[in-house]
Amino acid sequence: MLTGHGKISSYLHRFELKDNPMCPCEEEEEKKTVGHLIFKYKKLSNQRNEMIQQIKSTGDSWPAKNETLIKNYVNFL
Repeated sequence: MLTGHGKISSYLHRFELKDNPMCPCEEEEEKKTVGHLIFKYKKLSNQRNEMIQQIKSTGDSWPAKNETLIKNYVNFL
């Protein structure tokens, strides 16, 4: 998912496998992208909080760039 190659709406829409790239969550009218899932998607808030704690425990800050997440924390995820 961090590399942008996951079964998310925006990716599937790009290959015309889904009609709409928008996230079906009721909280926000956004495309369902990796950034949306990692930083905003409310249904993943528990997982996000755990990830944030892991990242901060190493001395890094939040929010982290996707490149940093891939390079340093892919094993935590």
